[in-house]
Amino acid sequence: MRNVWLESKNIQLNISSNIKSGFDYGFDKGIKKDVKSEMLSFMKWIEITYSVPITIWIDFQYKNYLLTRTKKRVGFRFYWNDFVDYPSFYNSTEIPIIELAVKADSWKLDEILTSFIEAMTYYYCWLLNIDFIDCDLEFADSILEEYKKYKNN
Repeated sequence: MRNVWLESKNIQLNISSNIKSGFDYGFDKGIKKDVKSEMLSFMKWIEITYSVPITIWIDFQYKNYLLTRTKKRVGFRFYWNDFVDYPSFYNSTEIPIIELAVKADSWKLDEILTSFIEAMTYYYCWLLNIDFIDCDLEFADSILEEYKKYKNN
Protein backbone atom coordinates (compact mmCIF):
# COMPACT_ATOMS: atom_id res chain seq x y z
CA MET A 1 0.00 0.00 0.00
CA ARG A 2 1.45 3.36 -1.04
CA ASN A 3 1.25 6.28 1.33
CA VAL A 4 1.07 9.14 -1.17
CA TRP A 5 1.12 11.69 1.65
CA LEU A 6 4.63 10.58 2.58
CA GLU A 7 5.78 10.02 -1.00
CA SER A 8 4.79 13.55 -1.97
CA LYS A 9 7.21 15.03 0.59
CA ASN A 10 10.15 13.99 -1.60
CA ILE A 11 8.71 14.52 -5.06
CA GLN A 12 10.86 16.44 -7.52
CA LEU A 13 8.79 18.60 -9.84
CA ASN A 14 9.74 21.34 -12.26
CA ILE A 15 7.41 24.17 -11.30
CA SER A 16 7.20 27.61 -12.87
CA SER A 17 8.35 30.43 -10.60
CA ASN A 18 4.94 32.13 -11.02
CA ILE A 19 3.21 29.20 -9.28
CA LYS A 20 3.32 29.43 -5.54
CA SER A 21 3.10 26.55 -3.14
CA GLY A 22 0.32 26.10 -0.61
CA PHE A 23 -3.39 26.68 -0.44
CA ASP A 24 -5.68 29.33 -1.84
CA TYR A 25 -9.18 29.10 -0.45
CA GLY A 26 -12.60 30.62 -0.10
CA PHE A 27 -15.32 30.07 2.51
CA ASP A 28 -19.07 30.42 1.98
CA LYS A 29 -20.64 32.91 4.41
CA GLY A 30 -22.73 30.32 6.26
CA ILE A 31 -19.74 28.35 7.51
CA LYS A 32 -19.36 28.62 11.28
CA LYS A 33 -16.29 30.38 12.67
CA ASP A 34 -15.09 27.31 14.61
CA VAL A 35 -15.27 25.15 11.47
CA LYS A 36 -13.46 27.80 9.44
CA SER A 37 -10.78 28.05 12.12
CA GLU A 38 -10.33 24.27 12.13
CA MET A 39 -9.99 24.13 8.34
CA LEU A 40 -7.38 26.91 8.42
CA SER A 41 -5.49 25.09 11.17
CA PHE A 42 -5.59 21.85 9.21
CA MET A 43 -4.28 23.50 6.03
CA LYS A 44 -1.43 25.09 7.98
CA TRP A 45 -0.56 21.69 9.47
CA ILE A 46 -0.49 20.09 6.01
CA GLU A 47 1.86 22.80 4.74
CA ILE A 48 4.18 22.31 7.73
CA THR A 49 4.07 18.51 7.94
CA TYR A 50 3.71 17.48 4.32
CA SER A 51 4.03 19.42 1.10
CA VAL A 52 1.79 21.46 -1.17
CA PRO A 53 4.22 22.28 -3.98
CA ILE A 54 1.59 23.41 -6.51
CA THR A 55 -1.14 25.80 -5.45
CA ILE A 56 -4.47 24.11 -4.81
CA TRP A 57 -7.71 26.05 -4.57
CA ILE A 58 -10.07 24.87 -1.80
CA ASP A 59 -13.68 25.99 -2.13
CA PHE A 60 -15.39 25.43 1.23
CA GLN A 61 -19.10 25.25 0.51
CA TYR A 62 -21.89 25.57 3.05
CA LYS A 63 -23.70 22.44 1.88
CA ASN A 64 -24.65 19.07 3.33
CA TYR A 65 -23.17 17.33 0.30
CA LEU A 66 -22.10 17.86 -3.29
CA LEU A 67 -23.35 15.97 -6.33
CA THR A 68 -21.27 14.16 -8.91
CA ARG A 69 -22.27 14.14 -12.57
CA THR A 70 -24.13 10.89 -11.89
CA LYS A 71 -26.04 12.55 -9.02
CA LYS A 72 -24.18 10.63 -6.30
CA ARG A 73 -23.87 12.51 -3.00
CA VAL A 74 -20.27 13.12 -1.96
CA GLY A 75 -18.35 15.18 0.59
CA PHE A 76 -15.88 16.59 -1.94
CA ARG A 77 -15.14 16.99 -5.62
CA PHE A 78 -11.63 17.19 -7.05
CA TYR A 79 -10.92 18.91 -10.38
CA TRP A 80 -7.57 18.77 -12.13
CA ASN A 81 -5.82 19.10 -15.45
CA ASP A 82 -3.27 16.50 -16.36
CA PHE A 83 0.35 17.53 -16.53
CA VAL A 84 1.19 18.24 -20.16
CA ASP A 85 4.83 17.31 -19.59
CA TYR A 86 5.15 15.43 -16.29
CA PRO A 87 6.93 16.26 -13.97
CA SER A 88 6.88 19.85 -15.24
CA PHE A 89 4.04 22.17 -14.32
CA TYR A 90 4.02 25.65 -15.81
CA ASN A 91 0.41 26.72 -16.29
CA SER A 92 -0.89 28.66 -13.29
CA THR A 93 -4.41 28.68 -14.76
CA GLU A 94 -4.60 24.90 -14.45
CA ILE A 95 -4.13 24.48 -10.71
CA PRO A 96 -6.27 21.77 -9.11
CA ILE A 97 -9.48 22.60 -7.25
CA ILE A 98 -11.21 20.89 -4.35
CA GLU A 99 -14.81 21.67 -3.51
CA LEU A 100 -15.60 20.57 0.05
CA ALA A 101 -19.01 20.38 1.75
CA VAL A 102 -18.70 21.79 5.28
CA LYS A 103 -22.16 22.29 6.75
CA ALA A 104 -21.20 21.49 10.34
CA ASP A 105 -24.76 21.21 11.64
CA SER A 106 -25.12 18.16 9.39
CA TRP A 107 -21.55 16.83 9.53
CA LYS A 108 -19.27 16.18 12.48
CA LEU A 109 -15.93 17.94 12.30
CA ASP A 110 -14.07 14.62 11.99
CA GLU A 111 -16.22 13.75 8.96
CA ILE A 112 -15.39 17.06 7.30
CA LEU A 113 -11.68 16.56 7.99
CA THR A 114 -11.85 13.00 6.66
CA SER A 115 -13.40 14.27 3.41
CA PHE A 116 -10.67 16.91 3.22
CA ILE A 117 -8.00 14.25 3.78
CA GLU A 118 -9.48 12.05 1.04
CA ALA A 119 -9.54 15.02 -1.34
CA MET A 120 -5.92 15.84 -0.51
CA THR A 121 -5.04 12.19 -1.13
CA TYR A 122 -6.28 12.69 -4.70
CA TYR A 123 -4.14 15.84 -4.92
CA TYR A 124 -1.08 13.83 -3.88
CA CYS A 125 -1.92 11.07 -6.38
CA TRP A 126 -2.19 13.77 -9.04
CA LEU A 127 1.22 15.17 -8.02
CA LEU A 128 2.77 11.70 -8.19
CA ASN A 129 1.04 10.96 -11.51
CA ILE A 130 -0.77 7.95 -10.05
CA ASP A 131 -4.12 6.82 -11.48
CA PHE A 132 -6.90 7.70 -9.03
CA ILE A 133 -8.12 4.10 -9.18
CA ASP A 134 -4.82 3.17 -7.50
CA CYS A 135 -5.14 5.97 -4.97
CA ASP A 136 -5.51 4.44 -1.50
CA LEU A 137 -7.88 6.36 0.78
CA GLU A 138 -7.21 4.01 3.72
CA PHE A 139 -4.72 6.47 5.24
CA ALA A 140 -7.44 8.98 6.15
CA ASP A 141 -7.84 7.72 9.72
CA SER A 142 -4.09 7.73 10.41
CA ILE A 143 -3.68 11.24 8.93
CA LEU A 144 -6.59 12.46 11.07
CA GLU A 145 -5.02 10.93 14.20
CA GLU A 146 -1.65 12.48 13.34
CA TYR A 147 -3.32 15.90 13.03
CA LYS A 148 -5.14 15.47 16.35
CA LYS A 149 -1.87 14.60 18.11
CA TYR A 150 -0.31 17.74 16.64
CA LYS A 151 -3.19 19.88 17.91
CA ASN A 152 -3.02 18.39 21.39
CA ASN A 153 0.68 19.20 21.81
